Amino acid sequence: MAQTTRPTRRPRAGLLALAVAAVLAAVVVAISYWRFWAPATDAPQSADAIVILGGEAEESTFPSTLAAQGWAPNLVMSLPNPAQVCPPSTGSLNVICFKPDPKSTRGEARAIGALARQHGWKRLIIVSGRAQTSRARLRVARCWNGELLMVPAPAPSSVGKRLFTVAYEWGATAKALLWQRSC
Repeated sequence: MAQTTRPTRRPRAGLLALAVAAVLAAVVVAISYWRFWAPATDAPQSADAIVILGGEAEESTFPSTLAAQGWAPNLVMSLPNPAQVCPPSTGSLNVICFKPDPKSTRGEARAIGALARQHGWKRLIIVSGRAQTSRARLRVARCWNGELLMVPAPAPSSVGKRLFTVAYEWGATAKALLWQRSC
């Protein structure tokens, strides 16, 4: 009696690959949410300066609102765009502007650390885009050991911009964690 061979069945391998892909996708979404859409933030408190990082924060009126509420006597602004002009100080608010070198969060962190040491500041309110908050905290903490209060500007409303920002932050965070580990 001749034996017939049955074809090898591979559906389990396909299902396993699909399950692994689904789990990995869920992990990426969860980490993206935790790091970029809902990062650890702080409530404003009295500080030595409010620091506005370039990007979404500078496009928002939120940092000016914090300054108007009197949370700090100094407003520090990163001006990465050469066309940007530093606004004048007012009677109650000293405005300090700087051009980051390099034009990145790393350059901003270096300048912030130098200014904080120069002025003897102990606590800073850092205003960045919500997605940038975790990376900005990491970068500034590497360049200065004072207290950081991370108060993000409101997130962009467009889903497309948010998705682009999350993709950008994955790359920028990997760069900060893996290749640029110092101030």
